Amino acid sequence: MADRSGSVAADRSGTRRAIAGLALPMTIADVVLFVEIIGVVALLGRVSNEALYIRSLTMPILLLFVAMSTAFAITYQVMASISRGRERPEDLVPTAVALLRVFVVTGVVLCLVLYLGGPALGALLDVPAAERAEFVRFLRWTSLASLTVVLPALCSAALRGFGHARAAAVVTLTSAAVEFALVGLLGFGAGLGLFSVPIATAVASAAAAVPGMWFMRRHRLWGRLTGVPVRGEVAGFLRGVGLPVALSYVLISLFNVGMLWVLTPFGPDTISGYAAASTLQALIIIPGIQLGGATAIVINQRRGAGSVDGAGEILRAGLELTFVFYAVVAAVIWLLRDTVGRIVSDDPRVVAAVGLYIGVVALTYLAQGPVLASLTFLEHIGNGTLALLLNVIYFAEIVVVGGVLARALDDPTALYATAAVGNVVGLVVVVIAVRRVRRMRPVAMVEAPLAGGTR
Repeated sequence: MADRSGSVAADRSGTRRAIAGLALPMTIADVVLFVEIIGVVALLGRVSNEALYIRSLTMPILLLFVAMSTAFAITYQVMASISRGRERPEDLVPTAVALLRVFVVTGVVLCLVLYLGGPALGALLDVPAAERAEFVRFLRWTSLASLTVVLPALCSAALRGFGHARAAAVVTLTSAAVEFALVGLLGFGAGLGLFSVPIATAVASAAAAVPGMWFMRRHRLWGRLTGVPVRGEVAGFLRGVGLPVALSYVLISLFNVGMLWVLTPFGPDTISGYAAASTLQALIIIPGIQLGGATAIVINQRRGAGSVDGAGEILRAGLELTFVFYAVVAAVIWLLRDTVGRIVSDDPRVVAAVGLYIGVVALTYLAQGPVLASLTFLEHIGNGTLALLLNVIYFAEIVVVGGVLARALDDPTALYATAAVGNVVGLVVVVIAVRRVRRMRPVAMVEAPLAGGTR
């Protein structure tokens, strides 16, 4: 019995190392990418107030392209991890081609809608007449440039799915570094200002695709157009994985708008404090999402190999890592809440507003991290529709219940307390993920995820 217990502990320790080995470079890459996006906005603020204004207006609209490219990348990552389990790297290229066909059609339609609807959007957003033409041109060019990000995204997804997370991180970091540098050089040095962004996006995507394809060839993931027919399989995975992921991004955008609307009566200082704290929170939750994704990669590789033995232990190992990590993060952020406020603003009222949000919510990151990991895990094993429904319930509870309480009590603390309660109650998602993993079965050679995810 002692030997068996020791063996289980050793296996779990090895599984934790495997998950951490995937999650760490994935997290680093996403954190740098997040900081780069903020850095580009800061650069544009130095170019001119008009450039920052137009970029700010278009960011929620262009989030549609982020949602779309992420949905296709996550779909490819899931399919790649299953191909790794099947030991069929030759399936990657035909799968990528099939995904790209759908992406191009979807992307062109979206670009066309924004091209034709640009003037109407400018009027809807009340863009001043003097800046409306520039707004429309920027929206159109940046929409086209946003289509190019799918190339390095798919390379990174394939590498992650096959366990080469460090190589995938290099691809992402290359894109971030090139884009930031070009916005700085072209925006200031060449005087292109705002229009340095679409150029930088397209060039950065091309630059990152080079190491992406090189790493794929190096790891023997890039071959000829051979392999099993994947059209039906791709459609199934897009429905079961990609579409819910895309809709989750849209839902997050709506949630942020709802939170700002609820806080409107409490003045600009409260809104600024919440915006700063929520930006920090967006950074904090990245490791939880990546730990959930890394856990799913390990399990999907086993599913592709025709076995789900030990899937529950793998999920347990991933959740243990997540709980330990967020126990530290929650305590540190809560203790440093006033320091964080002073970093983001010199205004004592904004500092107090930041401290208020963090003081109420930060300790519940201990629950939120594992919840996000579990939601990500559910998305990646073909239960994306369930994950989306759980997200809808979570966000609606905060905005509706929290909004009513905050307005009734004339105190934003009620909204933040509702968010904190939602994080703790959200632990039911962890239970759901554990129950789902027990019902998993292997993925057949050509099988849609919702058909093969659970019984």
